Amino acid sequence: MSTTIHVLLGYKKPRLYVALYALEGALRDSSSSGPPDYYWAFIVAPKDSPKDQKCIRYRIKKIEEREQLDPHKGDLKMVLWDYENCFVPFGRHDDIVARVLIAKLEDSEAVEEHMQLAWPEKTMHVKKSGQARTSKDWAQRVLEGLGGFSRSSGGVKYMVSGKVADWATIESCCTSFANKVAVEGASLEAVPTFDLLKNQEVLEYFSKNPKR
Repeated sequence: MSTTIHVLLGYKKPRLYVALYALEGALRDSSSSGPPDYYWAFIVAPKDSPKDQKCIRYRIKKIEEREQLDPHKGDLKMVLWDYENCFVPFGRHDDIVARVLIAKLEDSEAVEEHMQLAWPEKTMHVKKSGQARTSKDWAQRVLEGLGGFSRSSGGVKYMVSGKVADWATIESCCTSFANKVAVEGASLEAVPTFDLLKNQEVLEYFSKNPKR
């Protein structure tokens, strides 16, 4: 982990968000049938982040996919994933659709390690008739273990403060809010954000005088 990340995560109780991105570079594609599908990631940012604040995005990326035809093993598909963390602006980045605040972090480094360990299989072979894993599966693994303890130099403490909502609640909140944003066609000047801790949409996305 770089010194810059240590500096960012050094703020008191940074916030953890679930971020949903549009697939295939289409920010809001109203031509597709059925409910939209999203790419799942996590964002860590200081409290009251201004628009130009850099935050950290954690995600897994599908970097290779190829078919393997073998009459003895059946038709298989090999999928190779890569774990990534990088800086992105808090105000706007890529094809992000919506963001949901889910927790305050107590041990940021332990949370980052937990995210990375939640996806140990970098290469997966699946039958073509089966269901391939997705970024949502990784997000579910991360969230289901996020409320546990971490062992730090100062003793044992929780990774996050307060109780983390269960996966079903978080998934429902994230997808329903993102679908609402997509239908309403929100401005690209700010990322629509829902605060699950307070159960309300955040109307003022950026603080003019953020506190550190």
